[in-house]
Amino acid sequence: MDWAGRFLPAIDRVYVARDPEHHRYWFPLTGSTVFLYANTTRPPFDDARVRKALSLAIDRELLIDVALYRYSRPADATALSDAYSAWRDPEIAASGDWVEHDVERANALLDEAGFPRGPDGIRRHPDGSPWTYEIYCVAGWSDWVRAVQVIAAGFREIGIRASVKTPDFGAWYQRIQKGEFDLSIGWSEEGPTPYTFYRWLMSSATAKPVGETSLGNWHRYGSATADAALAAFEKEADPERLHALADDLQRAFVAEAPAIPLYPNPSWAEYNTTRFTGFPSAENPYADPSPNKFGRGETLLVLTTVEPREERAATQAADEPREDAP
Repeated sequence: MDWAGRFLPAIDRVYVARDPEHHRYWFPLTGSTVFLYANTTRPPFDDARVRKALSLAIDRELLIDVALYRYSRPADATALSDAYSAWRDPEIAASGDWVEHDVERANALLDEAGFPRGPDGIRRHPDGSPWTYEIYCVAGWSDWVRAVQVIAAGFREIGIRASVKTPDFGAWYQRIQKGEFDLSIGWSEEGPTPYTFYRWLMSSATAKPVGETSLGNWHRYGSATADAALAAFEKEADPERLHALADDLQRAFVAEAPAIPLYPNPSWAEYNTTRFTGFPSAENPYADPSPNKFGRGETLLVLTTVEPREERAATQAADEPREDAP
């Protein structure tokens, strides 16, 4: 194997240590942000206070430790990955304190929203039924499974009887695309600007009816504020104005919490330089390193840059000055 792109637990021990000279990896945080999606067509998830309370119940630092081996970091309230570092407004991100871990505040928000605990400590719907939910996750995706286990444990602290449901990929993907779930972990859509990212998180145009297959916006959320900013973005050419509109989208996301960001997903890339050299790295970041970016141009950049080791060595030898050269 020369080039791969997948999550590997304890990669320094299980991969690099086997051949430190040739086994390398680079995991920049430029992948799509991973979210917990709460289906906003189903009460109580249509209430922003509830979504923010769920977020406050998640110990993201623990999640990163347990599920991600510290390959990533907790998401901020804009949900933007490092792919959008030139667009992120730090002040707007700092204003979204609902991504912190604060069980006391989470409980206070749920009390304020009118969902009291029953005698058993489990919160109740208006009809008296308990808050019992399954969090969907793909079977075998060990990083996601562990992440959802951490999330479920946090929810139990605020009075939600949460369990983990792990169907195979096909069943999970069909259910989440049709909006037939309460809670699910999932990826997000990417693009060259935050426009694509936020359009698939909070545009009314992408909020399809439950039962209709949708590429994104699986949580079925539409924001009038975001709609106005997105429409203006589509017609704008001035870079300064585009950044101002991106700020408006960030403010809308922070205020409304349409989905719950967990962490920016690393762009997974492992490579073996025994046969080929010239892969992207932190020292030479000429492209996104993952071979999974099949919908973008970075893969072509990599394929036209890497060289067989023998050819590279011959090229370098030809370029070196001869000892007998004048």
